[in-house]
Amino acid sequence: MKPTSVVIFGLSPQGLFLLREYSKLGINVHAVGREDDVGIRSRYGDISVLREDSEFLNVVDKIVDSGFGGCLAYVTSDYF
Repeated sequence: MKPTSVVIFGLSPQGLFLLREYSKLGINVHAVGREDDVGIRSRYGDISVLREDSEFLNVVDKIVDSGFGGCLAYVTSDYF
């Protein structure tokens, strides 16, 4: 059974790969990355950029409120 939505924390090359592949499958994807991550400018999925560490919980709350609660999540960066 494929997931209906996915959240990816970290847009390193590994995160960017997952973002592209899940988006191509038609799955709703939301990704969270830092300004210097490779995948920040990707045209796939919805992307949130963290500029400061203190923004993390606010971004996660927005993701959950937008209907992504209880979805599959990947951590693809040691920062997260």
